[in-house]
Amino acid sequence: MPENAPPGQLPRSIQVVLENDLVDKAKPGDRVEVNGVFRCRGTTQNGVTNGIFLTQIVATGIKSLLEEKQKPNLSETDIKNIRKMAQEKEVLDILGRSIAPTIEGCSQVKKGLLL
Repeated sequence: MPENAPPGQLPRSIQVVLENDLVDKAKPGDRVEVNGVFRCRGTTQNGVTNGIFLTQIVATGIKSLLEEKQKPNLSETDIKNIRKMAQEKEVLDILGRSIAPTIEGCSQVKKGLLL
């Protein structure tokens, strides 16, 4: 990571290609750990290789390093209350009423947002 680099050493970057189901796993600025295949691509000018090779990593897996920090911290009481509420027959109505309680009516819209 750049903040752990020795003084005077410049951070480096490399292009990472995400394909198929990996495309929306990260956004610019996210700290991620990438597994992949290192590739070199030669560049050509007028059909002749100019000796400059662009490097990139074709990702096979990606993991967010902030994922652990973003997990909610639930206590045992919270988990018990969630399990108790899951047993309720009218759970959709209860949760629907908890969305924007200051707005009267619109129960179908609130339930749609909930789902």
